[in-house]
Amino acid sequence: MAKNNVRVVIPTNPTDLLNLAKKISDKHIADGVNSPLKGVKDFNWTETTPFIAPAIIKDIEGADLKKKSEEAFGERDKNIDSIKESVKASRDVLKGINKKNAKVLVEWGFDVIESVAVKSKKKDTPVA
Repeated sequence: MAKNNVRVVIPTNPTDLLNLAKKISDKHIADGVNSPLKGVKDFNWTETTPFIAPAIIKDIEGADLKKKSEEAFGERDKNIDSIKESVKASRDVLKGINKKNAKVLVEWGFDVIESVAVKSKKKDTPVA
C-alpha cells in the first residue's frame, strides 16, 4: 500500500499568516473549553489573540502606503528622463563656457571633482 504524505502549509507571506492566525484564534475561541489548543503548554492563544487584530490593521495600512508610494514614484518618474536630459545639457553648456574654471558649476549646484591627469611614460626601447 502506498504511503500517503500529507503536508499542512504555514504561509510565509505575512498577510496570509495573519489571516490564518485569525481563523485559528476564532475557532479556538468558538470551541471554548473544548478547544484542543487549550492543553498546549508552550503557547497560549489567549495571550496571542490580542496581537492579531492590530497586526492585521498595520498590515492593511502598510499595503495602502506601499500602493501610494508606488503611485507617487510612478508620477515622479513620468518626467525624470526629460529632467535628466535638461540637467545634462545645462552641465555641458556651462562646462563649455567655463572651460578654464569648471568650479563655477558649483554655483549651479553641481559637484565638481578635479583630478590631475597622469601621463603614461613610454618605455625606453633599447637600441640594438
